[in-house]
Amino acid sequence: MEHWKKKFFTIWVGQAFSLFGSSLVDFALIWWLVTGILHFSLFVFWMFSKELKKAES
Repeated sequence: MEHWKKKFFTIWVGQAFSLFGSSLVDFALIWWLVTGILHFSLFVFWMFSKELKKAES
């Protein structure tokens, strides 16, 4: 009866680590996408502001 417990907890701990690792990857991917979009939008805003200054002159 004790043999199944060792197998069960080995698989359970492995699944817990896998779930934690997947969550970290999801967080890092979303972080990377958001910062990339933020940098792109700031660049576009900077480019348009240069054009607006030219148009005012």
